[in-house]
Amino acid sequence: EADLSQAEARIVGYLAEDERLIDLFTRGQGFDIHAENAAHLFHYGKVGDVTKPERQVAKKLVHAANYGMGALGFQDALRQDFGMEVSRVEAERFLNLYHGRFPRIRMWHAQVEAELARSRILTTPLGRKRRFFGRWNHDLLRDAYAFVPQSTVADILNRGLMALYQELPTVDEKARLVLTVHDSVVVECRPSHLHPVLRLLRARLERPVVIHRRTCTIPVEMKSGPTWADLSPVT
Repeated sequence: EADLSQAEARIVGYLAEDERLIDLFTRGQGFDIHAENAAHLFHYGKVGDVTKPERQVAKKLVHAANYGMGALGFQDALRQDFGMEVSRVEAERFLNLYHGRFPRIRMWHAQVEAELARSRILTTPLGRKRRFFGRWNHDLLRDAYAFVPQSTVADILNRGLMALYQELPTVDEKARLVLTVHDSVVVECRPSHLHPVLRLLRARLERPVVIHRRTCTIPVEMKSGPTWADLSPVT
């Protein structure tokens, strides 16, 4: 399995030109932005002290803040996804902490709104365009914030899939694409051909994209094993 690591959050950082967020993402492979944010939210001195549920809250917070979710929506998302009850005040505190740490996210929201008001068209760094119809309201704006990051990641993944479809048989004639799950690709191959297949997966999925004159490359996290249920990380 090859997974584009924290893909949408990385694209948002470059779209917003948030220097702190970009700096965090360029710390190298293995860096976990969600654990980093959880340590900040829950006042831990070390990322290693973060629990899995706390990381899940931070991950949900990243998507909520990046895509314009309000305190009530975030509060409801925590309840539905994790059965976690937090007050509206606490939900708003989490959102304000995130935006206080990465202030350019809201500035990027304002830029999206200005472009939407001007033309009703948004264009991704890879050239895909979408025209937004309908009444100007919060739902329209949330769709607009999400469009460029989500579409960019989808196009990176799909371009990689097209290349893999053509090239996998040249590495292992028995290899095949099995399915995609969110931002990951699952491939079957013979154990004797594992490492060439892993190299091909990394080469075709780690596709650089230029955003505001900066090159952003989403790293790929790899796992392998005898079955999909028994995968272990591969460095």
